[in-house]
Amino acid sequence: MLYDKIDVFMVRFEGRLGKIWTGVVLAFILLILAAIYVRPECNYVGAGVSFEKLANNPFNYSETNIYAFRIMTPLISYLIGLRGKLFMVTNAIFALIFIFMVFSHFRKLYSRPADALFAAGIMTFSSVILVMLFNSGWCDILTYLAIFAMWHWRRNFWLFTLFFAVGLFNHDSVMFLLPWLIAIRLTGGNKKVTILLLTLLSMGLVMALYFIYRSWITSQIGVTLSMSYYLQPLLKNPLYWMSEKVPYYPLGWFTAFKILWVIPIAGCYLAWKEGQKWQSILMAMPVILAAAQLVIAIDTTRMFTLGFMSMILALEYFYSSNEDRLRKYLPALFAMNFIVPQMYTAGFKIQLMPSTPMNLLRMWLDNKPWWPYP
Repeated sequence: MLYDKIDVFMVRFEGRLGKIWTGVVLAFILLILAAIYVRPECNYVGAGVSFEKLANNPFNYSETNIYAFRIMTPLISYLIGLRGKLFMVTNAIFALIFIFMVFSHFRKLYSRPADALFAAGIMTFSSVILVMLFNSGWCDILTYLAIFAMWHWRRNFWLFTLFFAVGLFNHDSVMFLLPWLIAIRLTGGNKKVTILLLTLLSMGLVMALYFIYRSWITSQIGVTLSMSYYLQPLLKNPLYWMSEKVPYYPLGWFTAFKILWVIPIAGCYLAWKEGQKWQSILMAMPVILAAAQLVIAIDTTRMFTLGFMSMILALEYFYSSNEDRLRKYLPALFAMNFIVPQMYTAGFKIQLMPSTPMNLLRMWLDNKPWWPYP
């Protein structure tokens, strides 16, 4: 089986570099391959212009910035000296850390190194990483890193709270995952009432600090993407953000992991069928809660990507089984996913991400040079 051969290769690779350095090297290799698969955008457009300004000087209160309340990534970029144009390097660093953490997490849990490699690869060649390359200005990758860290350290109260704060101050969409975040804190631990109360208290304090900051920064520089911006249209029409865009939602969902969505779908079904109903619910919750954002937002690809933990939990479910129900099909599924064009959707807007393999294919079929293609 191909999976066995990958295991053998990975064991030899780890024998030369050690597990930690293997994770580091693989993170670099995967990110470089992702940048070949989807050509990185090196110019800031749209929201990227606002985040670039924040990274250049997050303490500039004389100029309006509509994203000033999503301060975490620009602030970190500013503090480590990656300012202005170099802001995209900060996102790349967070992407490398995320890929490394996913690989290390699965490598520690499971004896087969191919499990960790495919888990890291699935995350890398999904919208989790590819959207960051396609639009270098978006800061979502730190949000995903914080969410994964909250799962990884869900039994550590202080680290869980720290990464909740990081995620919230990076993007307030983390609040949509609150039911799931509370649920994972309660799994596998004793004294559930105490854990629940401490979790609610800590999250409440972090959210209070966030809303105080958001109110203050709005009064200083005028954040146009205020709560009223999102909620006020709903008073007149509860379906304001969804009207006429609903037919595009399935495509937005599909673009996040494309055909690999079959993994969490199968995982939820099989876990429920086998009586592991709580595990099935936990697996489904992230993507369902992520979809709830569409009541107030239209960036369908990005909104559904917030549910990436459904994929992580599905992989854990299959890897934990003694049967190779997934492993025998995973290499083929992973390879087939590259054939499907990578798209980005937002409302009515559908964009094909500039892909090197697709450009080469189009160049060969059309007998045209490289440069006419985006």
